[in-house]
Amino acid sequence: MAKHLHIALQHTSKKMLEIMNRRNKVLKDLELFEFLRDNGYALGTDFIVGHPGETDELWKEAVENLHRFPLTHVHAFTYSKRDGTPSVTMKPQVKGDIAKIRYNELISIIDEKNYNFRKNNKNTLEVLIEQEKNGKYIGLDQYFNQIEVESSADLVGDWVFLKNYEAKENGNVAKF
Repeated sequence: MAKHLHIALQHTSKKMLEIMNRRNKVLKDLELFEFLRDNGYALGTDFIVGHPGETDELWKEAVENLHRFPLTHVHAFTYSKRDGTPSVTMKPQVKGDIAKIRYNELISIIDEKNYNFRKNNKNTLEVLIEQEKNGKYIGLDQYFNQIEVESSADLVGDWVFLKNYEAKENGNVAKF
């Protein structure tokens, strides 16, 4: 069974969730994420940066909360206007360059969390090898992390179990 769950948070500032008309609550979300982490799951989320109303103070709150969440993956989005939605007329609008800086900060935080998760994971990886690329086999493990496997056998389409692997900043690597 996959040990990765994707749960859409959208944001980690209480006020921003209200502005975005989201019903989830930051502290309840954190409680759920900690429970799932404690039961062996890697956790991903959707997150929108640069939504109207996202002040510097609210972004700072969101970042502080992000550090508390046991996230390993993120699908990050920069807000974009959509005609007919309430957010089109909301103020203040976040300038594009500010949204991009926040986006990059978010990605950096989650990349570091993912790397630490992979470094500290001592479990055998259950990997579905999906493709061969440049003489290496590429797959995803049960935590939704990519791994590059060196092997003399054709592994495409196979499940492999890897106890010995190395966590590098850009992904895991192993020999089979």
